[in-house]
Amino acid sequence: MNFWMSEPFRYPSEKWNRGKILTDEDEEKLKDFGRYKDVDGDGIPYRTLPGMKDRRGVFFTRGSGHNEMAAYTESSEAYVRNMNRLLKKWESAKKILPSPVLERDGESEFGVLAFGSSHDAVRESLAELESQGLSLSYLRVRSYPFHQDVENFIKRHRRVFVVEQNRDAQMRNLLAKDLRQEAHRLESILHFDGLPIPASFVTEKIIENLNAEALKKNVAS
Repeated sequence: MNFWMSEPFRYPSEKWNRGKILTDEDEEKLKDFGRYKDVDGDGIPYRTLPGMKDRRGVFFTRGSGHNEMAAYTESSEAYVRNMNRLLKKWESAKKILPSPVLERDGESEFGVLAFGSSHDAVRESLAELESQGLSLSYLRVRSYPFHQDVENFIKRHRRVFVVEQNRDAQMRNLLAKDLRQEAHRLESILHFDGLPIPASFVTEKIIENLNAEALKKNVAS
């Protein structure tokens, strides 16, 4: 339908890390294997893949109503245990998933937060703004749930412009939900007309917001 800017794709040359997987060689761990058992205390159970010869690693489960051994159950206690484990898994994921990248550490009290295909437009916009004497910080988010660095970045700035290509500002809403104390710092910059987001749009919206803020200050003083 249209063209988007992107770095050339480089197929991974290293072996993929597929997480906590058990194979037929994992004799000791298979002795007490349970698909939903939290044996490491991080909320993330081990799993096995189809084709195992060791029957201890074979399991059949369903979307809900299972216990730690992947067996069907209607036990309320088992359900609560599983829900609490998932909460622990959620917290563990923050430390394991790709951390955000501080693409630019500006000198002002304003920052920009973006992700995905908005990246190149934001980089170009920030270079344009810097040529006009405005040096903003830029954090590129790469995963959810949010890494602690995301909260730290938002706290360091009086206002953070959240650039996204979504009508409902889903990223800003996630940030505001997870970081309620910092929600007042977040300002949405939304582009959702179906075409690639242009740098000029980001620049224009940031300047509009900065001018509006400067006007409020002048009126207040």
